[in-house]
Amino acid sequence: MFNLFLYMLESYITIQHLYSQPSCEDQVRQTMLDSIIVRNAPIGICAFDRNDDLILFNNAMESILGVSAEDVIGKNLFCNIPYHMFEVDPGLRELYINTKSSLKESFKQRMPMTTPLGKHIFLSIRMVPFFNESGDYEGIVAYMEEVSENYYKEKTLIDEIYKFRNLESIYKSIPIIAFNWSGQLGWPVKYVSENISQLGYSKEDFESGSLKYIDIVHPEDVDKLISDVAAFESTDQIYLSEDYRLVSKSGDVIWVNEISLLSENGGDHPFRYDGIIVDITDRKMKEKELEQSKAHIESIFRATPVGIGVVSDRTFIEVNDKLCEMLGYSREELIGQNSRMIYPDKESYEYVGLEKYGLISEKGTGVVETRMACKNGVIIDVILSSSPIYPESLSKGVTFAVLDITTMKNTERELQERTAELEQLNRLKDLFSDIIRHDLLSPASAISGYTEALEEIEADEIKLHFLHMISRCNKKLFNLLESASRYEKLNSIEEIDYYTIDIAGIFKCVISDFSQEIKNKGITVKFSCDNPCYSRVNPFVSEVFMNLLSNAIKYGPENSVISIDFIDEGNFWKVTVTDCGNEIPDSDKPFLFDRFKRADKKGVKGTGLGLAIVKRIMELHDGDYGVEANPEGKGNVFWVSFYKIME
Repeated sequence: MFNLFLYMLESYITIQHLYSQPSCEDQVRQTMLDSIIVRNAPIGICAFDRNDDLILFNNAMESILGVSAEDVIGKNLFCNIPYHMFEVDPGLRELYINTKSSLKESFKQRMPMTTPLGKHIFLSIRMVPFFNESGDYEGIVAYMEEVSENYYKEKTLIDEIYKFRNLESIYKSIPIIAFNWSGQLGWPVKYVSENISQLGYSKEDFESGSLKYIDIVHPEDVDKLISDVAAFESTDQIYLSEDYRLVSKSGDVIWVNEISLLSENGGDHPFRYDGIIVDITDRKMKEKELEQSKAHIESIFRATPVGIGVVSDRTFIEVNDKLCEMLGYSREELIGQNSRMIYPDKESYEYVGLEKYGLISEKGTGVVETRMACKNGVIIDVILSSSPIYPESLSKGVTFAVLDITTMKNTERELQERTAELEQLNRLKDLFSDIIRHDLLSPASAISGYTEALEEIEADEIKLHFLHMISRCNKKLFNLLESASRYEKLNSIEEIDYYTIDIAGIFKCVISDFSQEIKNKGITVKFSCDNPCYSRVNPFVSEVFMNLLSNAIKYGPENSVISIDFIDEGNFWKVTVTDCGNEIPDSDKPFLFDRFKRADKKGVKGTGLGLAIVKRIMELHDGDYGVEANPEGKGNVFWVSFYKIME
């Protein structure tokens, strides 16, 4: 702003020189114009006469120093000026004295001071001596600008400005161009500063009349600018401020802000304009980006499938279409209303307020699950998430999002009901299983006892044959009840304990337990594992091996071979049991491990639960299982796999 004002003053001085022998009326008008400009200049300006008495103190000086012009005009710098104004830094008096003694311009880049209200500020001060027409010293003009906030940002620029001795060099580099326009058609330029070169043009291009100002206005802005200026001239205003685009000589588009003063000139063309244009391209680009960002956010706000809004002190100040649709209210019915209207009762309203704002205070965001009442009386389940726009001030607004979870909650409630029903059915099933097992075991035990007694005293071969058949069927019943009981217990287990165990050692023990059955059928068992095979398993893994070996014995022919192998497959031990029985059809294999499912094995004893027990135990160990045809001949290969303990 300091450079801007100097530049405008320079413009007026230059304009005055363009007119030779100005009339008295022109002098009066120019004096009035200068007085208005100086009085309302955006920087502080004060002046002292040759006797060091204050003769000028503009509005900006009053604002900066907190002293009215009436209190200081006519007073002497060294005798009567308030202490806080010029005693804050001893260097200030030295600056004034040096300026007066050297009759050269002096500058202080940063000067600390304290206002009457106790505010500590920094000032940029420039002192310039002025002379009468004879060249005699008349006094000093001081320019002051508060640089408290932007001092460090502008330091580099100020340093550069201070280096220049020629004021015209500064004009060429600052992004502010001074103009004097005529009110004639096309706005001929009477004066333009040297730094018009920033747009690629020269002073001569305009001051010679080769170019009019309208020639560099962007074609799309010409009509609007002409219309706005015409409307302005018809009012009693004297200051014009307008944003529009110019086109540089190279074709670049530059946004500018024109600030100009309208003066009546008399004659056929009664208006002229003195002013500046400031490059605001960066600002306009930022405004455009901001508008695009705002439009993007508003689009999301409108289109998102979640109810969104803003409240202040729990009163709606903005809502999106989805929230209105969700609750059945129009936007007009919600805006300005307290959010109590969307809660089914006072308790819910107070709970949400207490919980939500407590979480916001603690975590910055409050997420609460609650219920809301629609306009038609329907109650919906929602998740309400809220976050303040300004964390330090909740009164400035809190944004919130509402997600309708009614369907999910209904499903959850239904699932809970079904779970409770299943748990009750499981309890009844367990009770029924226990009753059936107890009630069947008692008569089965009695049958077993009586059968054994009759077998000891009966001599008739036919009767003994039937007694043996009864005994075998009774044992089958015992095995079925025990297997069913074991299977149900395994199904009720969700977690088991694991231990590091040599599973090859377990299988050897199982083979030993079946030694009599193996001997009775003349079967040869080949066990091809000499080293320990460690895995993390539960000891009841032995039941897996028992069922696999039992099946191989039952389904294999007499005098056949059963091969048991432990195969190292990297991270797993694959345990295979190969028999020489009839090959299981591919159509049966997918169901073989389901309970009560068996391949067609005529004349073979079994309950159909053995492989189902294998399946359940392997599931508890996160292991795999399966059956394949024997690649080396007749028979089947049943296999299971366990995670290996890496050494």
